[in-house]
Amino acid sequence: MIGRISIEPCRALGIRAAIFVASKGVRELEVLFVGKLGTFGFMCALPVMLYGHGTGSAAHVFSVLGWTLVIPSLCCSFYAAWCYLPRIRLALASTG
Repeated sequence: MIGRISIEPCRALGIRAAIFVASKGVRELEVLFVGKLGTFGFMCALPVMLYGHGTGSAAHVFSVLGWTLVIPSLCCSFYAAWCYLPRIRLALASTG
């Protein structure tokens, strides 16, 4: 749960979509660099955000830095998901 927003519906939708695509015979999709970039940003932002919840004068700086990492990472992840849609459609069309 992020704040008061649950991410479970998005996660469940992604898992169902992956199972559906795999059941139609698509075995691999090329991984996009922008998706890797978003994931790397999230992995870097997590410890920075945790430092931002501490006490002391540096906590505010880490909090701001964490959010400056999270927001572009989220944009990269959404863009990658959007770019996967035509690739999935093309892969589904070629398999059957």
